Amino acid sequence: MSDDEKADEEIALAWINERNVRISTPGVHCGFDALDKICAQNPSRAVRIVQLICSKDSSDQIMQVLAAGPLENLLVKHGRQIIDQVEDAARESPVFRELLEGVWQREMDAAVWQRVLTARLKTS
Repeated sequence: MSDDEKADEEIALAWINERNVRISTPGVHCGFDALDKICAQNPSRAVRIVQLICSKDSSDQIMQVLAAGPLENLLVKHGRQIIDQVEDAARESPVFRELLEGVWQREMDAAVWQRVLTARLKTS
């Protein structure tokens, strides 16, 4: 496992822990903050971390926050850049496909949104 993969794994686990435990210490959100930063700087890596998170914990509370937060924001801000990767993830993983059900269009590019809708349905 590369250093980047280890770091991604740590971020994914921290994000899950923060969501599950709901850490109440002000300003202590290492997983949330790290993923937010990566979403802005490296959208492709952020999609991989989103995949890691939902593969490790597909509980309703995780899936709802992950879909309406990081994944939806990625698709709104970087949709054209990451949509191929998102479609691949949806084809490979029923859990990721389910995650897409929680994404709303908001200000997402119409062409990207149509691809999201199609990716939700694909099973092959």
